[in-house]
Amino acid sequence: MRRCLLTLGAVAVAAQYGSEGEYTGSTSSTKKSKSSSSSKNAILTSAGAVGFIADSVFLTKDLSCFLASFAFELLWENVPPKVQAEVTDKYDEIMDQITTVRMQNGVPSYDQLKKDITGFYNQKIKPQVSNLYTISDMLATPVMTFVTPIISKFETAYPSQKGKLPAHVLDLTLVLFFLMYYVVSYLWSMLCCVLCCGCCKSRAKKQPELKKKPQPVPAGKKKN
Repeated sequence: MRRCLLTLGAVAVAAQYGSEGEYTGSTSSTKKSKSSSSSKNAILTSAGAVGFIADSVFLTKDLSCFLASFAFELLWENVPPKVQAEVTDKYDEIMDQITTVRMQNGVPSYDQLKKDITGFYNQKIKPQVSNLYTISDMLATPVMTFVTPIISKFETAYPSQKGKLPAHVLDLTLVLFFLMYYVVSYLWSMLCCVLCCGCCKSRAKKQPELKKKPQPVPAGKKKN
């Protein structure tokens, strides 16, 4: 579980360089532009993390299909034309049978299934995500009123870190979670490993005491 969380955290951090800091779902265009300008260089945003993960999945799919198709074409070019024709005819026959069975049982095609899933997401899930961001904006207003001046003071004290802490409460929570859980805990573990293990190895090992073996009792004598 820890390794899985670490992987997700690393993926999320990698998303920040391609993100403009916008958080989709807010109903106010003013909030969007404000968040985009203040979080443009944010080290981590929830929208950027989600976008990066989605792009990674689709990129992996498309790249896998391309490599498989490319390898197949290389092999296909070396197949004799007669065998190619036989394989093509057999493939077309099988696909016609599959299409017939699919249509008889009312199974939608891949393109129709993809369209239905996309429509379901846009109609059912996406509005809920938008509502989540809107509610978080409303609930976080008092908190951010207190936190925003602290962030400003931090950026004034450390100008090189200006803009890396996002302004939105969800993004800021994600950044703080990553920093505290991954950076602090893993650096502390590495520090303990170097210091404690190094100290333990540097200690002189104690020589084990040799126990005297009991002397055998000569025959005819009783053991005291």
